[in-house]
Parts: sequence; structure tokens; C-alpha cells
Amino acid sequence: VIPFYGITKSPEGNDYAMVVKHAEHGDLRNYIRKFFPKLTWTYRAKILIEISKALNSIHQKNLVHKDFYCKNILVDKDDKVFISDFGLCQPIDSETVSDKIQGVLPYIAPEVLRCKPYTKQSEVYSISMIMWELTSKKPPFSNYHHNAELALSVLDGLRPDIIKGTPDFYVNIMERCWNPEPSGRPDASLLPKLFEEMMESCKIVDNNTGKPNIQTVNIFNMLIILDFY
Repeated sequence: VIPFYGITKSPEGNDYAMVVKHAEHGDLRNYIRKFFPKLTWTYRAKILIEISKALNSIHQKNLVHKDFYCKNILVDKDDKVFISDFGLCQPIDSETVSDKIQGVLPYIAPEVLRCKPYTKQSEVYSISMIMWELTSKKPPFSNYHHNAELALSVLDGLRPDIIKGTPDFYVNIMERCWNPEPSGRPDASLLPKLFEEMMESCKIVDNNTGKPNIQTVNIFNMLIILDFY
């Protein structure tokens, strides 16, 4: 578990903050940009396996994160990664219909945009956007204003353009995860197995293209979840 050092108070006010281990490499978005040339398909699959396992650990506690995207996945100097920022996290059974939508718009599932309850399957949609960002080196819908017009377009079926060169098997899982209907997405608990199976196909693609094997870019050794519950 990520070391928790204590609580501090701002010298300029009455705000308090938790002190935890510093993530020297910053968030996953920054890491993708920095190491993008080394991202083999096998490596992408490895990241997705670890992230989906971590997400399952949250769900097994009957919680949903509700702000699940690349900037809330951090990387430290030892290449360990962990899910962070549980400010919106709450028990699934406490979820009620609300007219207040929280989170980062491109990662918010269509049903949540319709003010329906946030579920585990809503975070499968978020995984699809993480998958896309791993192929593009940029946030989804970065060329759009994050406003009501974009939300309506997503509800009408708008999704990020598939990046040229993305393997069909990767696209297939990504498109299943961003299905407009929660029931049409893979079950959140099955994602690790799905990505493990995908990794085998990734290895074949990497070997055929002469890319370095995942062992040569062993960046992520472990995924750690901040556990405040």
C-alpha cells in the first residue's frame, strides 16, 4: 500500500491535506507522452491488466471511483503505479439519481450523462477511453470544448476516431467497452482476463513488427491502490 505519512495544514489557511508517497513520474497521461515510443502493444496490454485488476479491487469493496481517468493513475520513481484521488468515490448502493454530473467529460459514460446512477459498468466505459489514450498519446476529444454540445454528441454516438495501426483485436475490446448500453459492455470483473487474452495477440503483433518485447520496457512492476476504507 502506498505509504501514508500523515496530515498537514496549510500555513496560509485552514486547509488540511494528506501526505503520501510522492509519485515522481506524475500521472499516467504524462507517462504515456514521455514513453510513447516504447509502448508496444504487449506493454499496453500489461498496463490495462494491472489497471483493471486495481479497479476490480475497488469494486469488490462495493465502491465506484467516479473520477477514473489517466490523470488519477500515478507512477512513482520505482515504476509502481496506483489509483489515486478518491474524492468522488462512494458505495455503489448509496448511488442515487442526481442532476449533478461529476468527473471528466470524455470519460463519463452515456448513462451517467443522462443522470442515471453511476455503476461498475460506467467505469468500463472509462477504461475504453484509457485504452484510446494509450494508442493516441493525447486525451480523448482534446479538440472539443468540454461542454453540453460534446455531451449531446456522445449521447448521439460520438466516439474518438480509431488511431491508424491499432490492431483489430484491440479495437474490438475498446469498442465493446464504449458501448452506449452498460449491458453491452464486458463485465468489469472479467476485464483482467479479457486483457490477459489480448496480451497473447499483442505479443504476436509485436514479434511480427520487430518491436522490442515487453521485457525490455518493463516499466510497470506493480499497481497499488490507495486504500482509505
